[in-house]
Amino acid sequence: MATITTPTLPTTFTVPYSLPGGVTWTPANSADLQTAFDNSARGDVIVLAAGTTYTGTFKLPVKAGTDWIYVISSNLASLPT
Repeated sequence: MATITTPTLPTTFTVPYSLPGGVTWTPANSADLQTAFDNSARGDVIVLAAGTTYTGTFKLPVKAGTDWIYVISSNLASLPT
């Protein structure tokens, strides 16, 4: 059985923030969202379309590495800080 390493939580918040440089996934629907979860790697960003409803039970499989997979809104810049 593989050893699971839990990423360290951020300890500081720096403005402006830059997302990691991995693959950016933009799922258009619920099936695409699960595909993004299945195929993403640590350091990737999953951008959910603002106003879209993703319905279902979603599972993010265990991934190798120590970075995070970021799930953000396409309208992130307009969210309050």
